[in-house]
Amino acid sequence: MTKLDQKEDVRTATNYFTFLKLASSV
Repeated sequence: MTKLDQKEDVRTATNYFTFLKLASSV
């Protein structure tokens, strides 16, 4: 796994958690 792949994973995870937070606040 390259550093670029890890960066993408972090961004995807961040977007996912943000989505969960928004979904749970509704």
